[in-house]
Amino acid sequence: MSESSKNINTKILKGILWFLLGIVILIAGVRLSLKTKPVQNFAKNKIIEIGNESLTTEFSIADLSGDLWNEVQLTGIHVGGSDSVAYIDTLYAKYDLLSLLSPTFQIEEVRIKEAQVNVRQVKYAEDSASVFNVQEIVKPDTTS
Repeated sequence: MSESSKNINTKILKGILWFLLGIVILIAGVRLSLKTKPVQNFAKNKIIEIGNESLTTEFSIADLSGDLWNEVQLTGIHVGGSDSVAYIDTLYAKYDLLSLLSPTFQIEEVRIKEAQVNVRQVKYAEDSASVFNVQEIVKPDTTS
């Protein structure tokens, strides 16, 4: 083998090793970023956005904390504007993030602290059946 082909093989090997090191550093950076407040605020705002798109009433979360790789703690969850329908002081969930790659997302543990739900009869339907405030919270599915 000539000196130039050894030199080329060394450069190719170094290039591959630098590429793999870059991938490892990128994955480690993403993993560590899941513990930072800016990423947690982004996730909180996304959850609020999806909640407000899916509900007919206001949805808010005061704070989101935890390591988003495997657990999350939401505090101050409020459903309903001035007519409060539900309030949860703290919701904790432990999950397997890699299960997002499978058809079923696995949540291993859920804990709720100090939940309050206000269910009231708001009116009667045409067929004299009672209608409660929680029955009309979720927007109807219009995808079909």
